[in-house]
Amino acid sequence: MASTGSSFSAAASETGPAPGPVVAGLLTFQDVDTVAGVAMAIRDGLDSHFARTDRRIVLVDAGSTDGTMARARDSLVGANFVEASTGRSTADLLEVPYHGLPGKARAIHAVLTAARDLGARACVLFDGGVSTVSPAWVTSLVSPVIDRDLDFVSAFYERTASKAP
Repeated sequence: MASTGSSFSAAASETGPAPGPVVAGLLTFQDVDTVAGVAMAIRDGLDSHFARTDRRIVLVDAGSTDGTMARARDSLVGANFVEASTGRSTADLLEVPYHGLPGKARAIHAVLTAARDLGARACVLFDGGVSTVSPAWVTSLVSPVIDRDLDFVSAFYERTASKAP
């Protein structure tokens, strides 16, 4: 995975980056088979690349019933993590699922709200269902925000052409 970044403002901040924590959001929904690997990669990436920085993992589940949350908590033992709630209501029955996953938009909102409330200097989001996450992803996505004062960094995936049947 490579990253691409952009900065909303051309001028660098004169005061430097905010002193807040680096926040990594872990979004889950029925990810019992993959969430442990993702959680450990996030924890290890934060610990090895941002050891001198306050760091938090915000764990948000969109309603899993398969043991995802228990597996995620077990994988984050010793890490500085908090759980955020998506605040479900009866109106959720009418909500159109984000990319087919119920509650995903609310989970993203919960992580971003937690990052704002913590005064985060950077926030990165990871999906608990992605099996290829490595600790290096944390560095690739967070470092440009901190080191180069970028406002947004996104993963860039090279796709291979599929053969026509």
